[in-house]
Amino acid sequence: MFFPFRRATFLIPSGPDEDLSRKHLFVVLTDPFAREGKKSSEVLLVSFSSLRIHHDPSCILKLGDHPFFRHESFADYSRARIEEAAKLSHFQQREPVTEEVFRRICQGLESSPHTAPKILAFYKEASGL
Repeated sequence: MFFPFRRATFLIPSGPDEDLSRKHLFVVLTDPFAREGKKSSEVLLVSFSSLRIHHDPSCILKLGDHPFFRHESFADYSRARIEEAAKLSHFQQREPVTEEVFRRICQGLESSPHTAPKILAFYKEASGL
């Protein structure tokens, strides 16, 4: 069974019920981490959305930052989520992001006003910060 690692990316269905084929790219920001009181390891995921008029400017990704991107996108920290690591084995894995892109995504997570406090707390605890 595949377990996700930091920098791994996955395509996860995230469209409306009538369009289950629509998928967004998600990146794993932490290695699997077992929090106290939890039975299984969890990871932190952040998705990307197409750049539009109203977006979080904390982390903009350009063409070439990942093979999946067809146009400029942004890290959507408002939709960051904590998931059981084992659940990701069901999704289509893509190429990991580079260390440089990963660093930018993590810096954006820490500086974005759209990052929920519980998401930031998990990130810091799981990353040993």
